[in-house]
Amino acid sequence: MTRPLAIASWIGLATLILVVLYVVADRPVYREGAQGLSLYRVDGQGLYERHCSICHGENGRGDGQVASSLTPRPRDFAVRGFRLVSTDNGYPSKDDILKVLEHGMAGTNMPAWGHLPEADRDALADYVLKLARQGMRDREYALLAEEFGDDRTPEDEEEIAEELDSVIESQTSAGEAIPIPPEPPVTDKQLARGKEIFTKDCVKCHGDDGTGRDDPEWRTAEGFPIVSGNLRRGIFKGGSDRESVYRRVAAGIPGTPMPGSSETMTGDDIWSIVQYTLSLSDEAARERGCKIWTPPKAEGMPEGDAEIGRKLISGAVRFSNGAPSCRGCHSISGLRDPGGGAWGPDLTNAYRKFGDVMTYWPENVAPMKSIYTAKPLTPQEKADLSAALYQGWEQVEEEWDTDRPAPVLTATANLLALGIGLLVAIGFTIVGRVAGIKRMELQ
Repeated sequence: MTRPLAIASWIGLATLILVVLYVVADRPVYREGAQGLSLYRVDGQGLYERHCSICHGENGRGDGQVASSLTPRPRDFAVRGFRLVSTDNGYPSKDDILKVLEHGMAGTNMPAWGHLPEADRDALADYVLKLARQGMRDREYALLAEEFGDDRTPEDEEEIAEELDSVIESQTSAGEAIPIPPEPPVTDKQLARGKEIFTKDCVKCHGDDGTGRDDPEWRTAEGFPIVSGNLRRGIFKGGSDRESVYRRVAAGIPGTPMPGSSETMTGDDIWSIVQYTLSLSDEAARERGCKIWTPPKAEGMPEGDAEIGRKLISGAVRFSNGAPSCRGCHSISGLRDPGGGAWGPDLTNAYRKFGDVMTYWPENVAPMKSIYTAKPLTPQEKADLSAALYQGWEQVEEEWDTDRPAPVLTATANLLALGIGLLVAIGFTIVGRVAGIKRMELQ
């Protein structure tokens, strides 16, 4: 085989490898084939990096790129404070993680991931628990290493390792599920009992009328301010069905000032609180809060104009401070602008996850921060952008299968396609050159 032909063969092989890598690695991992069988390898770490790391951070420490813009802040998995648990020791079971993934957390920026296949959610739950164990191990090791000092011997390291194994095993093992007895009938007597207990134990945090309180001394396990829930809104983080509310009362909400009551109250007393608490809100509101996810709203934002917002995104109207339009890096509603729009995430999908707060990211989140800090958007421009993104989200709800995000090309896909095209072109050029040389030799 001549040298040029050998080179062409190697280029052809490289092209084939790149095509295979593109199909396996860059296609959406939630795609399914016939009978619901996954077409692609399920990778918990890859799924986490794709869907979760932007908020929770690469190592699950709650320090993702957008974390500082979100309220409440994303969870730090290394802190023993998973909020929604069903166990008697306050550490979540895998089923607890799976429920949060499937249903999200109402009233927060944590969306539901029920559109992902079951196998993907299962892999994500395993990886989140793995991050929690590793994060807690790193934190405990630092404490033990400081205790033993800088002049640790190999025997000290062995002792630290043994103690670490014991501590991590005890702190990251889910306890027994809190039993839920049958609910007694809702009667005036039950509601009166629930109100009596609520007045005694709950009003100091949730207020006499259940609308909540804001105590500046309250902090989460991660050290961030927290307010108590407004029980009259009908939105409960763990779900508004009766058994979920029972679990919140019985297990509490770890990592917050909300204590558990499973060891201090009888099942009937917990049920009476549940029944009274649910009586404070409207059933229709609870049903909406449980089943319909609505993008969160940023406080104090003026009324926006969706038409102007779309023009700002496309560049038809310029930002007042001279900042570049969004179209160069992003698409909206899965529609790519011919002049760009493939480098960043689809804005409609991002808005579905984060809501209006994402309009504050240009000046705060890399890589946009370096561009927009000197050319900030005005409050009205942010409101107009938000209105356009909300309209795009509604369009997706109506026109697309809402179980899957709107399709959008990624920068990786474009680069791979360009690379494949160049390799194929070079390959054909070399093959053509070889063929020409052969013809000249034969003449």
